[in-house]
Amino acid sequence: MIDYVTRFAVSDNKVEFVKTNVLELIAIIPLGEIFQSARLIRLFRVLRLLAIIKKRKSSLNEVFSRLNVDRYIILLIASMFIASLPMVWLEPEFEHYGDALWWVIVTTTTVGYGDLYPVTGIGRIIAIFYMLVGISLIGIVTGTVASMITKRKKVLPPELTFVHNKIDEYPELTDEDYEEIVRQIRKMKKG
Repeated sequence: MIDYVTRFAVSDNKVEFVKTNVLELIAIIPLGEIFQSARLIRLFRVLRLLAIIKKRKSSLNEVFSRLNVDRYIILLIASMFIASLPMVWLEPEFEHYGDALWWVIVTTTTVGYGDLYPVTGIGRIIAIFYMLVGISLIGIVTGTVASMITKRKKVLPPELTFVHNKIDEYPELTDEDYEEIVRQIRKMKKG
């Protein structure tokens, strides 16, 4: 609460600050475990901040930055906390918020233990959504990692780099460009 109030006090645009920090405002409301669970979202912000501070070129960093995978994961985690709310209210099997959150995590990660499952129509629709989201997220992460593994860094001679860059300009190439491409290829052949 002190962090939120301090940042609110020093912000130039108070309305914009409140709009961009709604979840943090909800997290400081002392109205039970549902609102208090929003505090976990603050943890993810801290983790993201630490990742930004330690910004260095590493394989893990490349995985998260390609296709904004880090944003997908943060969005997914936030939606898990939000989707758990209606499941507590709709499903008789889910006795408290922790059960609903457990079910959403198990469903999204495609583990599917079967210890809890929705029985109402709307609960099943939410389940279908999270099954598809889980499969999609796993596909994105797996595809990104596979792309990194198979991607090879090719080091081209300067002549071929020139030719490669010129070919990318194909429709706008002039006769002089074609002649220079031929000169570069001949230069590489002689060299």
